[in-house]
Amino acid sequence: MKIGHFVFSPGKETFKIATYFQSQIKGDFFDITDKKVRDYYDETNKFDLVFLSFPVYSQNIPIPLRSFISKIHSSYFVLNITYGGFQYGNVLKEAHDLIQPSICTGYSVTPVNHTYLNQDIHIDNSLYHPIIDRVKSNEFKTISVPKYKKSIFASFLENERTKYNVSIHFDPKLCINCQKCVEVCPMYAINIEKNINKSCILCTACVKNCKTSALTYKKSYILKSYLKIKQKTKVIVM
Repeated sequence: MKIGHFVFSPGKETFKIATYFQSQIKGDFFDITDKKVRDYYDETNKFDLVFLSFPVYSQNIPIPLRSFISKIHSSYFVLNITYGGFQYGNVLKEAHDLIQPSICTGYSVTPVNHTYLNQDIHIDNSLYHPIIDRVKSNEFKTISVPKYKKSIFASFLENERTKYNVSIHFDPKLCINCQKCVEVCPMYAINIEKNINKSCILCTACVKNCKTSALTYKKSYILKSYLKIKQKTKVIVM
């Protein structure tokens, strides 16, 4: 059986889950956070089973994945989505529709550390064993994916809304020109002069990987208020 593990994870929270699945069920691993991996991926690859893991961004599938998912060809899929504990909208069903005619044979929804909050949420990997045990037993059944409501604002001016709520700032006096921010950007949105172009998805990977705090981000008042809502903690595994 040919198995593939695909993960998009600028913040590395989803990466932890994807690597756990790969440690339990061996297969080819593709870190599609890297734009080069996405751009040069061989669409002729055919898999029997694919694990696709990615975070929810403002109740949406991350922009880089929306066109890439159709390049992955597999008989069966397991979808692993993560979110910051507030709302994940209808992303599960939207991803399910994108992988068709492949069959969804399992999925998980996991609250993890929110991109814009300083947290340390522990992920209990044993919760994923119902999926892992089914795969190891070659039990590939069709899993029904529910449809949920999403905010009417989720897809309205998506980029503009995000850029209004979060802004990235650069202090050249603190920069040591290590270029780590350029290396980790999943969109090639930042250059060596630290200019950020409009393709930025505000994942803040550049900020989190800046060792000197030359890059920082600021949250709007609206976002700060939203982040005070009580977060969900339940992991869903089917």
